[in-house]
Amino acid sequence: ADNFVNARTMGHAEHVCEQLRAHCEGMQLPLESCGDDTSLVRRSLVCGYFLNAASKLPDGMYRCLANSQTVALHPSSILFNKKPDTVLYNELVRTSKLYIREVSMIEMPWLTELAPVFYSGADT
Repeated sequence: ADNFVNARTMGHAEHVCEQLRAHCEGMQLPLESCGDDTSLVRRSLVCGYFLNAASKLPDGMYRCLANSQTVALHPSSILFNKKPDTVLYNELVRTSKLYIREVSMIEMPWLTELAPVFYSGADT
């Protein structure tokens, strides 16, 4: 673990990649890289995990938009020092306080565009 990469996590990522490839091939979709533009991948995450969105508060903490809980980015997150305005998280962890982990940076307008039934323009 000299490179700080978790082998189990990488194995899981590889499995997910294989599943996505199989689905794309099954639907006869072209397999092509998004290059440096990750917005399509992040937008697709919003479609599935829109309930796990959080917005940054003035003190650097985050407010979960679905339930108004105050949470912090987990210190192991690559975004910990960047503190983006809006994030999507996959895991909520309680230790000394509530942390969100497996975080992706998203854009607030994506929520109203991709999950309009749950997010109205007035709420976000």
